[in-house]
Amino acid sequence: MVTGTVELTPEVVKARLTALEQLVDDLDLLFHPLRQVRQRQDSSTWTSVGNCQRFAMRYSQEVGKLDEALGGARARVKVLQKALSESARTTMERDEDVRERFLALDRRLADAPKATGSPDTTTQASDGPYRPSADSTGGGGSW
Repeated sequence: MVTGTVELTPEVVKARLTALEQLVDDLDLLFHPLRQVRQRQDSSTWTSVGNCQRFAMRYSQEVGKLDEALGGARARVKVLQKALSESARTTMERDEDVRERFLALDRRLADAPKATGSPDTTTQASDGPYRPSADSTGGGGSW
């Protein structure tokens, strides 16, 4: 007798598939607002005061790290979806609803979520990390 095995019934497959679908929903809910925040990190957002520039740079870096982490989590969900799909191939052939849900989730994972709104061409998302202006000593800037 093998211990730690799971019988892959249609109900188990459906439950695991539902969990993966919810994970994608949750990640996408976080991804879109984060992209909008990232796109707003440009020279019109922050004053040229030195301390503000240093904060803006660190803030931009951390937002970028979070964006990468969410992308990594989404990629992991895709790996899990593929593994579940392979494991459930014979089960899902018997259940059309499960097969259609796998296909729908596969399509969602194939397309990276797009940020909403029209991005500003001067944003970090297209220009790389936020860089302080030449006047980062604290003088000459305004709030």
